[in-house]
Amino acid sequence: MTESLTPDITWRAATNNVSYELYRCEADINGTCDASSGTQIQKSDVRSYTEGTTPAAGKKWCYGVRGLNSVGVQSGFTSTFCGNPPKPDAPNDFRVTDTYSPRVTWDEVNNPGADTYKLYRCETAANAGSCNPTTVVQNTSSTSYQESSGPGADKRFCYSVTAVAGGVESDFSATDCGAEAFQPDTPDNFRVSDEIRPNIKWKKVDGASYELWRCQATGSNGTCTPTAGQFGSTLAYSGDNRDINEVNFPSPGLRYCYRVRSVVGSLTSGYSSVECGEANPPAAPANFRVSNQVRPTVTWDIVTAGSTNATYELYRCRTENNSCNP
Repeated sequence: MTESLTPDITWRAATNNVSYELYRCEADINGTCDASSGTQIQKSDVRSYTEGTTPAAGKKWCYGVRGLNSVGVQSGFTSTFCGNPPKPDAPNDFRVTDTYSPRVTWDEVNNPGADTYKLYRCETAANAGSCNPTTVVQNTSSTSYQESSGPGADKRFCYSVTAVAGGVESDFSATDCGAEAFQPDTPDNFRVSDEIRPNIKWKKVDGASYELWRCQATGSNGTCTPTAGQFGSTLAYSGDNRDINEVNFPSPGLRYCYRVRSVVGSLTSGYSSVECGEANPPAAPANFRVSNQVRPTVTWDIVTAGSTNATYELYRCRTENNSCNP
């Protein structure tokens, strides 16, 4: 029987058989069925058959034959044999770029034409050689794949691909690997200008982007430690720039403090030192009142600086006129 979904079938003559009954059943593409329970599709002394009907999508035909002697006595059935589609060739020219989040490409398969390609991936230690890819990361008709994540620190991704035609999967291609992922260095020379809305700079880390984190500290000498995921910390900037101008004002009586870390794929460096800008002056006390007495009572509204109440300096002058400049 030829390797096809519409096969040519032949069989040898058996002693005393004068005719033959050919039966057919339909099975899943990777399964089988019992042809003796199927449908008779030919009864003849001819010992061949050419299938003219294509099975349903994802299915295949399976067949069995039995003989009849001159008085019509039937033999047993042969074993069931199926019209399997031909296995496609494994993809050639399989290439993985030498990066931690690589691009993977391969040649189209045309013998027979592939319906889809299954790309498999595994992760291995950088110094452990390749691994056996078993996890499917893509199953489409595309002949390329761009890795969207990165492996763990000091690890790398390895890949292999198969072609699928008519539900039949080819052998694996060669295995190829990307570069190891490395934990990036912490940015050096981190500087924050002494301004309410400061300028922030740091030294370049090759191959990295950056996260600049910010928090608010109380007073001109207060400090805080901005940390990713921590309440009160804000991601002030994310990207490749290393010369950032703050566009926001800290709350009155507070100042911004910053630190930066570098990012490569899914890996981040440690944080830089914490550096702070200048405090935003607190608001002037509102509703300032002096009672009309020789020894007056002086009052004003509370001023807060973040979660802390401000302290106050009260100035006084003496005049014989209506006013003076305390």
